[in-house]
Amino acid sequence: MPGQLYKSAAIVGAAEANEIGFLAEPKTSLELHIEAIKNLSNQTGVPISKIEGVFSTGWSSELCEHLGIKPKYIDTTAVGGCSFEMHVHHAMAAIHSGIIDIALVTHGENGFSARKIGGRGTGNYGRGAGVASPAAEMSMAYGLGSAPSNYAHAMVRHMHRYGTTTEDYAHIAKVTRDWATLNPRAAMYSKEKHPFGGPISVAQVEESRLIAWPLTILHCCMVADHGGAVLIASPKVAAGLNTKPVWLAGAGESMGHANMLEMEDFTATSASRSAEAAYTMAGMGPGEMELAMIYDSFTITAAITAEMLGLAAPGEGHTLWKDGHAAPGGRLPINTNGGGLSFQSQWHVRYAVADRGISSVVRHGRRWRAWRRWQTDQCKNLYRQWHRWSSVYNRDAGVGGGRLRASPLEVFLQLRDLQIEVALSDPLIAINPVILDDGS
Repeated sequence: MPGQLYKSAAIVGAAEANEIGFLAEPKTSLELHIEAIKNLSNQTGVPISKIEGVFSTGWSSELCEHLGIKPKYIDTTAVGGCSFEMHVHHAMAAIHSGIIDIALVTHGENGFSARKIGGRGTGNYGRGAGVASPAAEMSMAYGLGSAPSNYAHAMVRHMHRYGTTTEDYAHIAKVTRDWATLNPRAAMYSKEKHPFGGPISVAQVEESRLIAWPLTILHCCMVADHGGAVLIASPKVAAGLNTKPVWLAGAGESMGHANMLEMEDFTATSASRSAEAAYTMAGMGPGEMELAMIYDSFTITAAITAEMLGLAAPGEGHTLWKDGHAAPGGRLPINTNGGGLSFQSQWHVRYAVADRGISSVVRHGRRWRAWRRWQTDQCKNLYRQWHRWSSVYNRDAGVGGGRLRASPLEVFLQLRDLQIEVALSDPLIAINPVILDDGS
């Protein structure tokens, strides 16, 4: 039996910024937000002034000021790439309670353009959990200061436990690119649109540039420019619009950890609990799913999440792609727009590995020196090496931003004399499912 919030609200519109991808002319994150919201308003016929609730990762107040909105409800939940599924869940609750009838969920991020206009492309998910947090101090000194280094450890652990290989995960990138070649809006739609676009092979994924072993660049999502917005409405409002509503059948959220060192199982995430909540609300189960849009910051993210969602057995998530089930024509299409791997960037992923990974060790060197009994000359040596190795990171244009000329593994091997140990740990993956029903 469905839960209380079942079909209590519907998505009545979805729109993007005018241009997305690797933009020739840079834009700010705010511009991408505003373009998407304006296009959403035009699509649905709902004036911006009628929006009653604004949901974003820390942008809500500024957006209200720019758009002249006097909201009844504001949400700035910011927990990474799954924030927006949480926003949908929260909007459902606010609408069901009668507080609002129309909710805006929006995000804009200039991950690519930021490099051209003075930013670092590091993303912004509100205060806290930054380099000064106690949790970060316990992990960043080990080189775990960026998403690729975190997820790389998850992949290694998954391979160790289940006997999977990087080639298994490469099928995820290959199939996801196949979907992108069917979507003209995808950044990697074709070589005409982007030099690295068009179909790719499993071998190309495996042989592409190393980012954080064992992740090569084609195992990683892109860092591009994108703005997107959806409008969620009550049944009363939805009935009066010309757009066809997509009813929200179920949603759920959960959290397992914020810092990798707190993760109980490196190959399992809180998505299992959030999925159970969403299935319960919808009165459905994983066997009834006909399509899935799974957060794919990295290929390993998609594989593990598929397992947590009950779409595959533990250790077998990759088989959905490898055996063709998730591909065009398969029984369970996954990420049909091309996903974060080939359509557009996923919001929180940044892989300036050389820049952030090593410099974070430098910033926290003094604190760790006392605990690890480092000698003063060793810390000075680390600082000197940072200046010398900073030249390996060249911020030229390309897939994922700067070009890494020395792999993190090579840098680590040069740092081993400082006795820096790499902790085997897991990524921050907290996918929060939203189950949709188009009413058919």
